[in-house]
Order: sequence, then structure tokens, then C-alpha cells
Amino acid sequence: MAKALTREPSLAGDPLGGMHPVSELMEYHQFLKLVFSEIGPIASFEKITLPEAVGRVLATDFRARRSIPDFRRSNFDGYAVRAVDTAGASKSSPVKLSLSGFSKPGKPYSRALGQSECVRIFTGAALPRGADAVVMVEYTEASGGTIRVFEEVASGSRYDDVGADIRRGSLLLPRGRRIRPLDLPIIASQGVDSLKVTVRPKVLVVPTGNEVKPVGSRLKNGEIYDANSLAVAELTRKRGAIVMPLAPVRDSPQAISDILSRYSGHYHMIAFIGGSSAGAEDYIARLVAEKGKVFVHGIAISPGRPTLFGCVGKTLVLGIPGHPASSVAVTVLAAYPIVDRLSGAIEDAPCSYVRLASQPDCPKELTCLRTVRATGASATLAYRSSSQLSSFLNSDGYILTDANAAAANRDDGWVRLHFF
Repeated sequence: MAKALTREPSLAGDPLGGMHPVSELMEYHQFLKLVFSEIGPIASFEKITLPEAVGRVLATDFRARRSIPDFRRSNFDGYAVRAVDTAGASKSSPVKLSLSGFSKPGKPYSRALGQSECVRIFTGAALPRGADAVVMVEYTEASGGTIRVFEEVASGSRYDDVGADIRRGSLLLPRGRRIRPLDLPIIASQGVDSLKVTVRPKVLVVPTGNEVKPVGSRLKNGEIYDANSLAVAELTRKRGAIVMPLAPVRDSPQAISDILSRYSGHYHMIAFIGGSSAGAEDYIARLVAEKGKVFVHGIAISPGRPTLFGCVGKTLVLGIPGHPASSVAVTVLAAYPIVDRLSGAIEDAPCSYVRLASQPDCPKELTCLRTVRATGASATLAYRSSSQLSSFLNSDGYILTDANAAAANRDDGWVRLHFF
């Protein structure tokens, strides 16, 4: 066990005064490969009901148990007929058929259709045996038990055959799918009222900094409110994690050490906000290295280069820089893939495409996250700097710029817009 840390490090003989920038940066897509290699999905599952399912991750493939429809189903109100009996029918030369009965949703016609017979059928009702087409009511005229048909129809017209929508045994939703609202009717159509999903990762969010104070407290000169942890916690929760936020913790080695000792083993990940750089009061990297392992300290992203990723025992540790825009960017670029990997999710959030009014200023060696404001199909940059909250004011989402992100953009100038 590491010794108690009660003294701050001496800066004697340090020409930089303890302020050492992170200089060795891991390329972002190498970081993603590192996440995939060092983290495995949580091997625990649970059953939930459909109303609880949105946002959860499927633990198994979901296959169709029944065909939809599982009977031949009319798409229109009209008459079920044998197509051969409508041969030559027209407005000037109608065909006369005998009305034999009715087929309603849930109350199908019970007999087989005979020659020159028809059955009044309603949308969603089952076609009778022997019928192979539907004539829309607009092309008919009823007179007692005789129906005059004014159009010739082909076999197979205006009804769905068995399995036309969904075929029994087909893969509907793959394992790892993060369930969306419109997945629910597909699941319910199979008569399924509960699902097997992965257990949600548990994440502890810890804001750090002597100047960081709880929202609502009285501030002294030089102090700020803990605004960053709200965004980090809610974004991570929205991604599918169970999030526990702590009150701000002071910049002291003992306070950080106590957090690591107390909570490691109880959470899948601890996300520290602030203290991830390499300055005199940035202790997280040193303490994680002493208690566990640092996988990487410094990722080629903007904003957020001083990001730290490591572990203490089986608990992952993410060190998120303290600037407002950096904390959001690192949540998206680092916390999201970690949570996805832990939960076994295989999909990104929905996106769209827009045209940028101006190109973002971003070094080509970095993966840059830039917030934008969209107006219809065009977008303007909202991002200002890593330290400014206004970078997210009125933003609708973000774009990514690097060689890999460019491959996801379109050749005609449209860029991919991701939503928070």
C-alpha cells in the first residue's frame, strides 16, 4: 500500500517551477485501440421490461420469433378477389362478382373464395383462402349482393404476403445494439415483454481543484463554481453509465490518494476532472502510477491533450483536463468509448451532415472536436477555446477533424455532425 502523502513536492532546482507540459502524445485512434485491448465488456447481464429498455445495450442477438404478418394481410379497404376473375375489367366494361361475406381485422372470412366471388375486406384483415388480390373500394360499385369491378388487378396486388415485413428467424437487432425508442415496437411485435441487457458501468465523477466550489456556495476572489462535473456526469449518464458525482476535492496528494483507495474496486471507472496535467499540483498521474498503472498520459486531441488513462486494480481511471471545453471534449472522445466498451455497445450516436461556413483551425496532427451551430443544412463554428464555456453556447453538436474523420465526411463538402 502506498504511503500517506501529506507534503507537496519541492520545486527547488526546477527551472519550470513544476509546470511541465505533456509533450508525448498518443495518436487518438491508437488510444481507441488501447481502450479496446485493455478493456473487456462487463460479463454481467440483467432482464428488464420494455419501458425500461431505451438506452440499454442488448446482451444477445434479437431474432424474430414470428413472421410479420403471419397471414396474408390486406393493405386497403376493398374487395378480396381472384385476380383471374377481374380479367378485362374497366370503367366501360365492369366485371360483376358476387359478394360472399366480410373479412375484418380479427374476424377473417372462414370459407374459401369461389369462382366469380368476392369478399368485402378491411385494411389489416386476412385474405380468404383462394383470394390472391384486393380491388380498392374506389374502383368498385355495390348493388345489393353484386359488386361491379372497374379495374383489372394482377395476382399479388395490394396485400402483404406472410413475412413481407419481418421473416421468422431473421436478425432484427444485433447484440451490442443500444436500444432506441423505435426499436420497441419491433420487439413488442414478437410478443416479447422483457430483454436481456448488459449491466451498466458504474462511474464516479470527481471534480478537483482548490478553487472549485459547490454550486450555490459563496465564492471568494479567484474561486469558481463546479460547472464541469455537471456536463461530464450527465453526458456519461446519457451514454448508459450509472454515475455518482462527488463534491469538489482539494488539490492535495492525500485527498486524491484517499479517493483512489476508497473507491477503487467499487466502480468500473473513476473520472477525475482537473489535475491531469503535469504541473506541480497535478498529482493524479503520479498517484495512479504508484497504486496501479498509467496506460497513457497525453493524447493528440484538441482540446484535451493532457488526458490520462490508467487503472488501479480493476478500476479504470480517466484524468480529464479542467478547462470547460476540454472536459466535455474528453468525455466524448475518451469516456464515451470506455463506457461503450464496458457495456459492449457497438454503435455510435446518430449523426447528420452539414456544410460548414468556414473551416476550423486545427493542427493536422491532432484530432480536433469543434462545436458548431446548425441552421438547416449549414453550420457555423461555435467553438472558441478550451477555457471558454461559451464554446458550447447555442451549439447543436460537434464535428471531428483529422485524417480518419475526413474519411467519414462526404466528398462533396458535407461534414458529419455528431450530437451530444
